[in-house]
Amino acid sequence: MGGIPSKTDGTVKPIAQIVDKLSG
Repeated sequence: MGGIPSKTDGTVKPIAQIVDKLSG
């Protein structure tokens, strides 16, 4: 995914990166 970190610009940055790694 690549839209989650864009929408949540501030708190879900590291989480989004982890999800992106797990998601692929």
